Amino acid sequence: ATNLADGVPTDAMVTHYYLVDRSTGLVRYLPGMRTWGAVATISDDGNRIASGPGLYDVTQLRWEGIPAEHRDPAFADSAAYWMVSGATLSADGRYLAFASDQRPFVGGIGSLFALRGIFVRDTLTGAMCEAIGPVIDYFDTKHEAVFYTSPSTGRLFSVSPDGTRVAFAGNGSVLVSGVSGTHPGPFILDCTTQQAQTTDPSGIVGITMSANARFAAYVACGAPSVLHVTDTLTRAHRTREVASPLDCAFEQLVHSVSDDGRYTLVGAAASPGYAWIDVDTGDEKGIDRTPSSPNPDGMSDFPVMSADGRYVAFRSSATNLVPGDTNGFHDAFVRDMFDDDGDGMTNDWERAFGMNPTNAADAALDPDADGATNLQEFTAHTHPRGLASATRYFAEGATSTMFETRFSVANPGTTDASVVLRYLKPDGSVSSSVVEVPAMQSRKITASLEPDMATSEFSTVVESDQPIVAD
Repeated sequence: ATNLADGVPTDAMVTHYYLVDRSTGLVRYLPGMRTWGAVATISDDGNRIASGPGLYDVTQLRWEGIPAEHRDPAFADSAAYWMVSGATLSADGRYLAFASDQRPFVGGIGSLFALRGIFVRDTLTGAMCEAIGPVIDYFDTKHEAVFYTSPSTGRLFSVSPDGTRVAFAGNGSVLVSGVSGTHPGPFILDCTTQQAQTTDPSGIVGITMSANARFAAYVACGAPSVLHVTDTLTRAHRTREVASPLDCAFEQLVHSVSDDGRYTLVGAAASPGYAWIDVDTGDEKGIDRTPSSPNPDGMSDFPVMSADGRYVAFRSSATNLVPGDTNGFHDAFVRDMFDDDGDGMTNDWERAFGMNPTNAADAALDPDADGATNLQEFTAHTHPRGLASATRYFAEGATSTMFETRFSVANPGTTDASVVLRYLKPDGSVSSSVVEVPAMQSRKITASLEPDMATSEFSTVVESDQPIVAD
């Protein structure tokens, strides 16, 4: 398309790239931008984009950031970084990770993919961290790679927010003494020590790292196939059987894993296509299959998941995913995986209060007859079935490195209670917790462990659908 923004050339043979600000709707044309088949990583402020062999400065509308010694000397064009691949940014855009041959370009596929090392550049200070020394072919006949990239994302690395840790997949027999294997395994490069450590000596093809470089995820194909998620800091390891049929001929089955390691995006067979999996609960669903459109009439591909696991963007040729799709072209879609019926309330919240997460009609109901619908209660962080007589108030609370606030909620009755703790902050923002307290039992809540409550001052309102005791 050439009519999405001003100043776009009308050459039909050229692929054009755009940057969209979802908060304002502003669409910017990016002249000279290229992806080389890779999905870009974008800094949180939208000013920098890393993709394939380069770093694009949106403010200047030009490529920058790769030192001259890593460029291909055979090309005068500053964007021709054929000796560099896998360029990936940290979230703040400061740290750039990439793989480089760092040798004169001699032509041919062998030299093109013979990567000498992983580098992390601090774009603010220019400091460089170098990882691996030996030159190893990117691919050999057995796909024994030092660096393994996902065919769906093109991403070789994940960079920690402070630029000190880089997660990648590599051949353990090359990288870590005493570790062998014919397939890539997950590794963490520590730039402070210049050492790479493996997170799983077994080595499985198709490993993906979370954007914060903490979690590694992969699938071991079999009957059944099993999803593995490893916390690279604590070495905690979780598994979950995959119900969707998998095409194990693909070398990259896990395409994304969230920053908390809970949610993954797995490439399944043609039907049901890509599956989103909640590792904690086992909830598994196709990214393009919703209660209102359970059978898409086209294929979906190129999925990308947000770092928190909530949103999945993808391309699809299906015409029945949303009403009025009559343009006859592939379209881009964004789905909220936490809200199956699209009623504005998350699935977990609906289940906690006995609603149906596949029925949008319950958003308009008012079970406690307080004048607020379920959707309004969700938005306000209030209880949709709260008893006025069971409401409790706590005027002061704080969380910090020096203070902690804990609550104890007891249910003396014979019916399970659903309890909402609503934290009211000085700036007017509100956070909340939903806690199930079984009959004749109690539960303890540590405020700092709840979402957005690590450091805060607050007052607290406790609501319940059963009589409780709160302290």
